[in-house]
Amino acid sequence: MCVAIIGYNGKPTAKELENCAAHNADGAGLAWIDGGVVQYRRGLTLDGVKGLLPDIPLPYLLHFRFASIGGKDASLTHPFPVTADPDPDPSPMEGTAPAVLMHNGTWNGYRGMLAYAVVDGHGDKAPRGPLSDTRAMAYLAGLYGYAYLAGIDEKVAVLDALRGPLYFGKGWIEYKGMVVSNMYSLAPMPKATASTWTGKYWGEGTCRTAPKVSKGKGHAQLELMSGGRTYKKADGTIVRVYSDADELPVDWSADSLMDDWREQK
Repeated sequence: MCVAIIGYNGKPTAKELENCAAHNADGAGLAWIDGGVVQYRRGLTLDGVKGLLPDIPLPYLLHFRFASIGGKDASLTHPFPVTADPDPDPSPMEGTAPAVLMHNGTWNGYRGMLAYAVVDGHGDKAPRGPLSDTRAMAYLAGLYGYAYLAGIDEKVAVLDALRGPLYFGKGWIEYKGMVVSNMYSLAPMPKATASTWTGKYWGEGTCRTAPKVSKGKGHAQLELMSGGRTYKKADGTIVRVYSDADELPVDWSADSLMDDWREQK
């Protein structure tokens, strides 16, 4: 899911921060303007955010990551500097920049656009090391400008040292002096109310209906059809639900996936 928060005149409560971290537990990041440049910190824990946020001036950007493209990797937490210069490997976890970018969503077109940038003569400046759609997006915005972000239909927030906060995409919500990418993350996690499928790939998930299974080239795909992405079970265990199809190892068959689900149900 992820959540991006643009703070104009307000900050989340301690409980809202805790909810954001529970829903999106793969690292957080902050950005604010100080001394004519954007300061940023990435790879933060919940405690790290709580320690920094009270003293950060308005406006600011805040992000909690739910790992998708690129997997769980502290170096892929947001925000990323908007720059067309060669990005060091690994990307700095803190620093200053003229502008930074964060994103809520999954942009599947990033590889094609990186390939276009190479054809366009920028192959020597492509990002190196761990890569995600958002890291690629920040690089491409550095190459082609902010107008590029308006054309990819993703929820993207930028903090520019000269222009302040900018945001792109549909579905942003005004809330208590902030603009947030979704309200789900600020709310408490609902308790699981359906059967639990004990997965052998992504961990645990909650199925409300039978998983959709499809056979692909050398692999099976399983869709957990659910009402959300994260739940808290009655015993307090956090479970994750991926509503998108997740690619599974070659030795999995569609039949065995369905058998596992039936056994757990």
